[in-house]
Amino acid sequence: MTKPPARKSLSQTKHDNANAMNYYATMAGKPLMDVPQVKRRAPKVSNPGKPDEPLEHAEQAAVVSWWWNYAKTKKLDHRLLVSVPNAQALIKFATNPHAFIGYLKAEGMRVGMPDLVLFIRRGIYNGLIIEMKRKTKGVVSDDQTQMIEILQQQGYRAGVCRGADQAIRVITDYMEGK
Repeated sequence: MTKPPARKSLSQTKHDNANAMNYYATMAGKPLMDVPQVKRRAPKVSNPGKPDEPLEHAEQAAVVSWWWNYAKTKKLDHRLLVSVPNAQALIKFATNPHAFIGYLKAEGMRVGMPDLVLFIRRGIYNGLIIEMKRKTKGVVSDDQTQMIEILQQQGYRAGVCRGADQAIRVITDYMEGK
């Protein structure tokens, strides 16, 4: 699937149109019009002077990378930790987002489903399910809270982890029976 081309901004479109009109005006010997400047957005800086914390994606990728090595040392299959794809991240690549959402829902996508599932039974738990969030940012939605409660009622250990460090600690404790 190829990514659709980025749309031009309104100021870029006005600039291009004015240049085209001036081209034809020059050929016809007519007066030229003023060409508006293209307005560029300043880069978004959420915390000037301080490095921003990693995105949820980076935190989750760090957990999966850590798990690969942990599973190898414990002689476990690394495929027992899986991620549940985030539809919002996928929708930007769809040519028809509404149809794509319908497609994903038909395949079983559910709102509020946590990010990581560890398919290893430990003690009274059928498995471990983690909703990843950034360390200080990121809000747990009502749908996510409800889904975590439903999964806990079904015998899973489920919860929210803020950052890779916390998720790694939770997985390690779970694997050690704590």
